[in-house]
Formats: sequence, C-alpha cells, structure tokens
Amino acid sequence: GPSEVEAHEKELAEKSKANALRFDNWIEEIVAHRHEPIYIACMWAQAWMIVERLRERGNKDGDFHPDSILSLGGGTKGAKIPADYREQIMAFFGVDESRLSNSYGMVEISGFNALIQPHGVYASPPWLVPLVLDKSGERLLNPKDGKGTVEGRMAFFDLNAEYRWGGIISGDKVTVEFGSGLDGVKTPIITSIARWPSERLS
Repeated sequence: GPSEVEAHEKELAEKSKANALRFDNWIEEIVAHRHEPIYIACMWAQAWMIVERLRERGNKDGDFHPDSILSLGGGTKGAKIPADYREQIMAFFGVDESRLSNSYGMVEISGFNALIQPHGVYASPPWLVPLVLDKSGERLLNPKDGKGTVEGRMAFFDLNAEYRWGGIISGDKVTVEFGSGLDGVKTPIITSIARWPSERLS
C-alpha cells in the first residue's frame, strides 16, 4: 500500500545518507593513513571518486606510501569519468602494475576474491561464503567437514547484501580448496576458474 511504499522510500533515503557518511569516514581514514602502507579494495568508479575527493582537499599525485596496494575491478557502470581514469588513479596513489592486485569477482557481490602472490590462487573475503554447486546449480558440493577440494559451479552467499537476497550463482566452473591454511589464509581459496561451455545448462 501507499504507506508501505512511503516507509520503504524513507528507509532507502536514510540508508543512502548513512552510506554517504560511511564513505566520508572512509576518506578520512585514507587521508590519515596515506603515509603508511595501505590496501584499498574497491571498484574503479569508487577509486575515481576517492581521487576526486582527495584532490579537492589538496592531496597531490604520489602522496602515498610506495608500498601501498590497490585491488580494483569492475566496470565504470556509466560513471562520468575520463578515458584515462585508470592511469590517473594509479598515478595518484603512486603505484604501478606490480602494486595493482588482481582479483576475481562479479558485480553482484560486495567484494573481491584477492589474488595471492605468488601462488596464483584467489582467497575469499570473510563475508563472501563460497558455495560450490553441481552443473545444474541444484546440489551443494562443499565438503561437510570444511576441508578438501571440490570442482563445480561457483556460487556465493554475500553476508553484506542489504537490499536483496545475498545468494548468487555464476556461470563459472571453479576448483575450490577448503581449509588449505595457505599462508595463514583461513577462508577457502579458488585455485582455477573457467567458464562452463556455452550449451544450455540443465
């Protein structure tokens, strides 16, 4: 009913304000720690927003610790940014390709599975629960004891999702190792990624 729609719109407006405040607080944290090695993980469009905001504050290119790492990904989603946004972002933070972390993810989830150098595998962040399914997406293959390696269709349950159901099933065929303990990583690691063949999935 109209009252429910109004209440929902009010809730969304309040969450939007809260998100804007969180972003402002994040900017303050970045500024406060810019002369220490920091790790920034976000989408390219968000990274450009950070650059614009910090330039407005008077921060210059390269005013960051040289050991900082960026983990960036995703498209720009129609954001109005310059064609050389990638080069400008890297110059602003003073990093080259060696300090740009690769990652595996998709726009439907709220984080990246970061590449672990030099092993060439991807570690899931704690709030993304990896679910390995059979090809049809109907049967869970995760090991019951939380240890072991399985191959199947990649799915996630995103604990950070607020506005929708947190589950997503991808079209990726993956190998995931649970309980590896690699380099002290406590979350599952993704050791191989490929696309399922293009024929109809059933």
